[in-house]
Amino acid sequence: MNSQNNNDNLEAVAKRPLVIGITGGIASGKSSIARMFSGRGIIHVDADKLVHQLMRHDKHMIAEIVDTLPHVKEGASISRTALASEISKNPVTLSVLERIIHPRVRAHEMAVIDAARRNRLRAVVLDIPLLFETDADRLCDVVVVAHAPIHHRKRRAFARAGMTEEKWARLLDRQLPDHVRNRAGDVVIATNIGKAATRRHVLALMDAWGL
Repeated sequence: MNSQNNNDNLEAVAKRPLVIGITGGIASGKSSIARMFSGRGIIHVDADKLVHQLMRHDKHMIAEIVDTLPHVKEGASISRTALASEISKNPVTLSVLERIIHPRVRAHEMAVIDAARRNRLRAVVLDIPLLFETDADRLCDVVVVAHAPIHHRKRRAFARAGMTEEKWARLLDRQLPDHVRNRAGDVVIATNIGKAATRRHVLALMDAWGL
């Protein structure tokens, strides 16, 4: 998906399932937008939740992580607290983890798209924070970017448990600058103007795309 458009004047897409990528900076409201798209005949794949599930249940992935970071094991799964501590102490740990985790997440996303195609579903929504950074846009027919000014996002982020200035800075550093992400997307949806306005934008897009 190499479109340069960043507005919502796209022609209706006849392909089924339509693969919609949803991304945005930290605390931009992307998952809220993804849930607004979800519904009958539309599957929502949340990459963050998928990672957490894999860390609890994927024995091969758990073993690979523990081989590299033996102190993060907790019972038969991974301690997210211990893992966060390791990342905080040694940022290189994050790159090591991503090399283990990202291929498995991508394989799951592709399997969901294949299953949706076989079952003739209307759309698949891929909710991915690092969509462009991991080249997941190549899976998508259209990419929607959630956007809010940085001060709005920081206020939302710090309302969450466990957020610190160090973690905030680390998460921002992993992501593309807002202007680069917005330009790369097909549609940019403002999320600082109220949920009702955001929902109207989503519903208009669904109507335009025949969903």
